[in-house]
Amino acid sequence: VLKEVKENVDYTIISEEAWRLLKEKYNGIEIKRYQHVLEGGYKRIEVFYKKFNILLCSNKILRSSENGSKIPYYNFQMSVYKTLKDLKKALVPLFHAIYKNDYYTVVSEDTMRLWKLSIDKNYDEFCSYLTAKCKASRSYEYKIEFPGDYLEPALEETVENARIADEDHIVIELKGLTTSQWSFLGAGVELEGRCDGCYNFRVLKVKCKCKLANYCSEECRLKDKKYHISKCPILEEEDDEMQQTTSSRMGKVGLQNLGNTCFMNSGLQCISNSWLLTEYFLQGKYKNEVNTENPLGTKGVLAKKFASFLQSMWYGSADVFSPWSLKQAIAKFQPMFTGFAQHDSQELISYVLDGLHEDLNRVKKKPYVETLENQGKPDEEVARESWLNHLKRNDSIIVDLFHGQYKSQLKCPDCHRTSITYDPFMICSIPLPTTTTKLINLCFVFADQSKKPRKLSFNFPKRTHKIADLHALVASELNISENDFYFAFVNQYSKEYIEKTSMTNEAKKKAKYKTLYCIEYSNEEKILPPEETVRVDAEIVRPESYYSGRMIKRNCSYMRTFFARRTATAKDLHLQIFRYFRDFIEAFMDKDLKESFTQLSHEEAYRSLFENAKNKPPYEVLVASEARGWRTCYFCGQKCENCIFPCNDEITLQSCFDKAKTSDRKTFTIEINFSGLSSDYKFDYINKIEEEMKPLDFRKDQKPEVTHSLGDCLRLFEEPEILEEDNAWYCSACKNHVRATKKMSLYKSSQYLLLHLKRFKSGGHILSKQKNSALVDFPHELDMTPYVLHKEKPNEFLNETDTKIHTEDEKIIYELVAISNHYGEMGFGHYTAYVKNMHTEKWYCCDDSSVREISPDGVVTKAAYVLFYKRKEK
Repeated sequence: VLKEVKENVDYTIISEEAWRLLKEKYNGIEIKRYQHVLEGGYKRIEVFYKKFNILLCSNKILRSSENGSKIPYYNFQMSVYKTLKDLKKALVPLFHAIYKNDYYTVVSEDTMRLWKLSIDKNYDEFCSYLTAKCKASRSYEYKIEFPGDYLEPALEETVENARIADEDHIVIELKGLTTSQWSFLGAGVELEGRCDGCYNFRVLKVKCKCKLANYCSEECRLKDKKYHISKCPILEEEDDEMQQTTSSRMGKVGLQNLGNTCFMNSGLQCISNSWLLTEYFLQGKYKNEVNTENPLGTKGVLAKKFASFLQSMWYGSADVFSPWSLKQAIAKFQPMFTGFAQHDSQELISYVLDGLHEDLNRVKKKPYVETLENQGKPDEEVARESWLNHLKRNDSIIVDLFHGQYKSQLKCPDCHRTSITYDPFMICSIPLPTTTTKLINLCFVFADQSKKPRKLSFNFPKRTHKIADLHALVASELNISENDFYFAFVNQYSKEYIEKTSMTNEAKKKAKYKTLYCIEYSNEEKILPPEETVRVDAEIVRPESYYSGRMIKRNCSYMRTFFARRTATAKDLHLQIFRYFRDFIEAFMDKDLKESFTQLSHEEAYRSLFENAKNKPPYEVLVASEARGWRTCYFCGQKCENCIFPCNDEITLQSCFDKAKTSDRKTFTIEINFSGLSSDYKFDYINKIEEEMKPLDFRKDQKPEVTHSLGDCLRLFEEPEILEEDNAWYCSACKNHVRATKKMSLYKSSQYLLLHLKRFKSGGHILSKQKNSALVDFPHELDMTPYVLHKEKPNEFLNETDTKIHTEDEKIIYELVAISNHYGEMGFGHYTAYVKNMHTEKWYCCDDSSVREISPDGVVTKAAYVLFYKRKEK
């Protein structure tokens, strides 16, 4: 399954029973996926398997590498919920088939060991490394230090828990038949010695990560854990911390993409460069505030993993870090992040900060508090009481740094009651101004089939424009009459006609997942009286293959429609079809035959191909009855697989439509099967579209590309809006849910102000989601004074007797410190981050494992999605 496909757009997940019913009717390829029940009862269907690379090494292959030969390389995919032991079982038959005639290579689970190549080595570097080591060896009994991790002790772990990421290299080592020895050495390889648990001399299969203790079994390790933990230097529960050294990277560290985790890497880079929070963790202040009693948190697991992550980012010396432990801790707090599906960086940031807040909440027992409303009291008094109520339940470093306060006003449209509340927020989502025009693309199909279809683009006013207006635009552009063509959504299997009274914007929404066609009537069709006209849809197919004696057909072009009189005969329709496809047939004729053929009239040419010809005609016309060989056909009365539509003057189209009323389709449809054409015939000729590069406007002047300022977005955030029906407000005076008028304001802003640009919009259906890619021009220094009602931060001046230190003319200035960027469209794409490093005062682009310095002038782009601002002190 390709990574680019989207659920409910390119595919949908159905039950096994439903799939069997559909397969019975339509056939199809089975793509089976399983439901996994995760911790906490969370259910997940794994659509995309983990893709990684398999490298094969044996003593014989290593001998060949001395001459510069590269080791075998295979692409592999597997469920992340399968274990490494399952991986071994799956590889045995694969390699056994490859080496079944090789006497020197024995493939079994016992003669196979798993290794994971270090992420700082690629395939070519590993091959060069093996060549150098093998050449330096004094014998063919190689003992090569493996540059990576030994996976055998983790055979019972899942692929996810074993921390195998996309594009990782898994090396399969096969024991040599002649040497009976392994070729690789490394940490974790089985040793013989005294077990630190039972003190017996045995094979030591289990090692502690610190490498100071070895055990013969997992049982011995667990028994010794409580004694060993006090001397283990790397367990995450230990007190010793990493310290800054001359080789510390100080935040300039890339994050490995573990499989669709670019959204997480982007969000974590932004949080990591929120220095006041990072400093709090690096100094170990979090340890005294870990709340292990909070049922809404992770018992401190997320906070500890995050602290370890920050130490590796700022005090570690590696250029790239793999955040496996932190990812698992985040998934424990919010199961939606389990697995490797693509998610939203804004959601990730929100959940990480919220999880850290719950783990570090200084409130052990949360009291019940009511929401306060402004009932004639001064704003400042109600805001202060509301914030104190918030602190009774929520008090942490996250609240200190990231929580601000909204002023929310709701007005009932019936009784005009106004409710004013002061609510906390962590991320402020602000809308982008929308344009008043939209662009629609369509494909114009000429009646003259010698002309290639042409793609046209038009800008239109989205609120008032109708299909009738679009008719006028197309007619003006092509210099034809507005009544000479019609609009329809067409694909290979169906056709949906569009009325002139329909809104163009509704067609625009459908055009995101359907092709909009504008089809010209033929000269004969233009003069048909509407009340005497019937419409015959035709599927275009060609033979693909044969299976169990049955021909498998494939739809090879979009559905065609032929308009004719009700009294027209079957022969009339056959001739009409031939006139339509004649140019296509002539295009592939031999030069000599074509020269004489073009001189014939349509009826003479038809007879020469279909009645008098010795060879099979290029196509045959069938009745699309849906009988499929096991139901009775409404047309012929037999159990056929689309019977031949006869060419005679006895059958009228009206009689065909009368018969079709008893079928599943309820209308007369035909199938044109190009079974007489060889496999060399290409249908690109009738599918190609001529591109028009410049959009055609409904006015002469073209608008330049729209750019919004961040101030425009903040002002739009403050504008009143009427709530939708599904988000109605309950008015306590009217005792009813009403579509109230809502107005939001920033009452107090936090130390770190996180602004989420609402680029993604849903039209009420999963297929109508879209992204606003307009450029938002945001400054490095943001003056929030016009947009914040009070200059104090929420945690300042909680007592009425406090002396205010903010003067009336003082401005609220914020400094830009990080940006989470999104490239692509809704449901897929790529995330990066721009961050300002406090240590170097320089800007860096963080693109997964890559970190590079960039100019401060280059951080304002269309991709900006979440902005991190830090409040400047006086």
